[in-house]
Amino acid sequence: MGTTKAMTGHGSSFRIDVWAARGGHGATTVAGALAEFLDTTARSHDRDAFEWIWGIPERVGRPQVGMVHDMGVMAAPLSPDATNLVVLRGPCSLALRDLGRRLDSIDHLVLLREPWRSLRVQDAEDALGRGVDSVVACSSRVARLIDAGLLRGRVDTLDEFSDLRLWALKTLADPITRSVRAPMRPSVPGSGLQAAAGWDLLE
Repeated sequence: MGTTKAMTGHGSSFRIDVWAARGGHGATTVAGALAEFLDTTARSHDRDAFEWIWGIPERVGRPQVGMVHDMGVMAAPLSPDATNLVVLRGPCSLALRDLGRRLDSIDHLVLLREPWRSLRVQDAEDALGRGVDSVVACSSRVARLIDAGLLRGRVDTLDEFSDLRLWALKTLADPITRSVRAPMRPSVPGSGLQAAAGWDLLE
């Protein structure tokens, strides 16, 4: 599926660059969620958008563990020294076309699944010739939590983010984070797909 290049051993720091396949694909949301799950620092190219979604302009995590960067739309050259994670929403056919040209530089792919789309997860994987690492279900519930400024306090409990959380702890976390964060708090009732009706995020 991909490799976490910046992690070289127990206790080593890491850098995860989170890119959006296109504008509005949810990179800021995914970057903040990863930082919460991994208990690490998060910084964004757009501090206003990050604060709107997460309630803080940046997240300060455990020192010397690592950092998650919200990089915005994938345009600039991707750093070979970071783990490059791309967020694809939909799946959007235009974004799939763009990603197909840059697959060599992408380490991980997270899909923000919109259940009303005609393209499915398997269609995206077939088009790109590679697997999707994790799926987040777009839902009106998450949109309401963002609007109310409550997402940060509840992201650990939401079914919509459960796959991303488990994948991040298994694939990206250092051993200390993995042991501390593995137990999941009781989830909020209702599956992400059942709640899905719209998720209009800017980033």
